[in-house]
Amino acid sequence: MSQTCLTLELVLMSMQCPRHGLTLALIMWSMHVPDMSYTRTRLNVDAMSQTWSYTGSHNVVDACPRHVLH
Repeated sequence: MSQTCLTLELVLMSMQCPRHGLTLALIMWSMHVPDMSYTRTRLNVDAMSQTWSYTGSHNVVDACPRHVLH
């Protein structure tokens, strides 16, 4: 039997334009996968031009915070 630790993170930051309302949002999430690495994805949203831009993802080797030996 194996254990899998799953960590999810969602961060939403926005900047308000006094003339046009919401203009920019940054959405990031991390998911811990069984091979003890994190996958992080970044997505930029521009509400003014109604476009989405995928800026990439990368793996970060790290131990599960719940199972780290001290």
